[in-house]
Amino acid sequence: METLEIQPKEKTVEVGASVSYVCQYSKKGFDSRITWKKKGGILPAGRHSATGGRLTITDIKNKDKGTYECSIATSAGVTTAEALLVIYCKF
Repeated sequence: METLEIQPKEKTVEVGASVSYVCQYSKKGFDSRITWKKKGGILPAGRHSATGGRLTITDIKNKDKGTYECSIATSAGVTTAEALLVIYCKF
């Protein structure tokens, strides 16, 4: 059975930092079919790059906290994996 996995599963960063997640499908050659979204929201306009299995978000804002999903649709159906982004502020 094919699997989909995000690394890291949870990331804590400060406001202004950047973060990257890598989503890997166990079957080779499918990275270009991976899509990304923010659960209950949208990906940050102008501050994200989603290429194949990699999602990068720059200039992190408090509103970016939450769960991000990668998914892939194959003949077997849609498979989804989740990762959590936690934000903290330095004082």
